[in-house]
Amino acid sequence: MRFTWLDSKALILKSRKELFTSLVAAAVVTAAGLAIGSASLASAQGLSRRPSAAEAAFLKENDAAMTKMMNDMAVKPTGDVDHDFVAMMAPHHQGAIDMSEAELRYGHNEQLLRIAQDIVVEELQEIAAMRAASGEKLTPTEATLAASFAGTAAGPGFSSPGPADNVPPSLKTERLFLAENAAVMTTMMNDMTIKPTGNIDRDFVAMMAPHHQAAIDMARAELRYGREAQLRRIAQEIVVDQIQQISLMRLAVGEALPPSVSSPTDPTAQPLAGQAPFDQPDIPISSHDRVYTADQYSNTVSVVDPSSNTLLGVIRLGDPSPNNFSPLYKGQVLVHGMGFSPDHRTIAVVSIGSNSVAFIDTATNEVKHITYVGRAPHEAFFTPDGKEVWVTVRGENYVDVLDGKTFKEKTRIITPAGPGMQIFSPDGKYGYVCSSFNPETRTASSLGSNRRARSAPTSRRRRMVPRSGSP
Repeated sequence: MRFTWLDSKALILKSRKELFTSLVAAAVVTAAGLAIGSASLASAQGLSRRPSAAEAAFLKENDAAMTKMMNDMAVKPTGDVDHDFVAMMAPHHQGAIDMSEAELRYGHNEQLLRIAQDIVVEELQEIAAMRAASGEKLTPTEATLAASFAGTAAGPGFSSPGPADNVPPSLKTERLFLAENAAVMTTMMNDMTIKPTGNIDRDFVAMMAPHHQAAIDMARAELRYGREAQLRRIAQEIVVDQIQQISLMRLAVGEALPPSVSSPTDPTAQPLAGQAPFDQPDIPISSHDRVYTADQYSNTVSVVDPSSNTLLGVIRLGDPSPNNFSPLYKGQVLVHGMGFSPDHRTIAVVSIGSNSVAFIDTATNEVKHITYVGRAPHEAFFTPDGKEVWVTVRGENYVDVLDGKTFKEKTRIITPAGPGMQIFSPDGKYGYVCSSFNPETRTASSLGSNRRARSAPTSRRRRMVPRSGSP
């Protein structure tokens, strides 16, 4: 839906405590396991009452999904950690897909339905990407999904995978990896054995949260023992995304988060709108202000009047799934990170799945340019002087620097793998880029297009990059 503003001038404001947060579905569940006997979730639940027909059907489908998953994960170890990781992780992903499809059939919570929809899409992509990374032959559909995940049809690690070193497969050296997988899967099945509450959405979260946690633990095991670079990168993304998704699911059903877990959303409305990242003073919210949210499920940008919490309309960048599965589809996929220009006249909107940055004119709500970058970009921010747009390309190892007027690539700043969030210093001399996956700090001097860097290990995931022209 395209609409015009009642007032011709729009401000892009971001509250200090987020007023509105788009539920962004992360890449849900991966993991692994061994030949562990899986107790029936339904039969082991100790029912004290008869569930409704809908809930009974929902639980039955989940029980069947978990039984199939555990059977398919009972693989014979080969001594190759990476190979066995994929062999067990793929059916674990399929279990997440089946559980999510049950939620889509029987659930009612709109936020959870969006999360479930994204789980289906993203897990299909990851299954194909993992199989491609391990050298398995793909069907045409899987090849398309793997290419979508990688960003290009011949993305890094997908065309000609091979061993990362010359260490031969060994069941002895794989023993610790297998033991960790077995322990995690036992814990997962125990924690998923719930007593039905009568609320399908709550039951979904109660079972999916430990399923997610198993994904996190299995991915960490791959990071400890695996060697294939592409699979390790996928595992890194799993850890980061699943932690946040567990919190989002629990918040969607009104559960409190543990004190040690920071909330990705804060429902408390604030009377002032912060002006980060440009270090401007907070200002009172009025009906002339606008809050923009990136909606990853629907591939739209929602526009809200923060003074009345009213949705004014959406700017459509693409279609929701499954409409965007077509090979002829040309819209954006997984609309995610956003940044705005210093004059508030342009929004840069990142789409993870289509590897793009769309630039929207806030006065007309029209897309004035689309720039395609590397795999899985995460955030895009204008520099304080508006001359450049820095795009963190989280699926690779660099920040793509675009011209602030033409939106074309000027240069790239090499970073540790997985550059994610970023912010600039108030004077514009430095850009701070957090690596999602590496505890490393790099300080790079920048002279025109010649950017030189030095690095040092650190316990904090931050990278400091002086901007062009700074000392």
